[in-house]
This record gives sequence, structure tokens and C-alpha cells, in this order.
Amino acid sequence: DFPAISDAHMLLAKLRREALIIAAAESGTCFNGLGAAARMLKVDPAWEKRATYWDAALGIVEKITEQSVQSYLAEWRAAIRAARQPSTVNDGGVKQNVQNVKKDVVMKD
Repeated sequence: DFPAISDAHMLLAKLRREALIIAAAESGTCFNGLGAAARMLKVDPAWEKRATYWDAALGIVEKITEQSVQSYLAEWRAAIRAARQPSTVNDGGVKQNVQNVKKDVVMKD
């Protein structure tokens, strides 16, 4: 008996791996990702979208760190603040609030 898998990373890895095995078994072709498999196998667009999400979800889970979370949250806050400011165009044609986004972002290493 295997212990129940409750960790999101492990569940996503299992889902992607087994889905790739099924795609290979059904088609006789090996694939690097589920999105590519879905496109090549011409599955329903809803399944193609789902397969692409599965690839992306595992990619995010494998790479996320406490530092990247803090960075993303700071960038998110800055983007919201920039969106709430009135847009002004400077002489170069660049919206001033876009430039302010980078000033508000605090990067943590």
C-alpha cells in the first residue's frame, strides 16, 4: 500500500506523468508536454486547454519560492496601484503610471 498523496506538487506530477503515459500509449508517440500532446492528438479544445493548464500548474509549483511569492505580490500591488492612477502621457508617449510600477516594486533576494 502506498500512502495517500495529499501534497499538491506530488498530485500534479502524478497527473502529468500518467497523462503523458496515456497519450504515448494511445498514439505511439512520446511527448514533452501535455499541451503539445493535446494539439498533436487533436483532442477537444476544452481538453487541450486543460492539458496546457496541467503543464503550467506543475511548472509553477516546481519553481515557486518564498522569494518569488514576495516579488510577485509586490509587483501585483504595484500593478493595481498603477491601474488606479490617472494615466498621463509624457513627451515620449509612454504612460507615466507604467514607469511608476517599477518604482513601487520592492524586490527581495
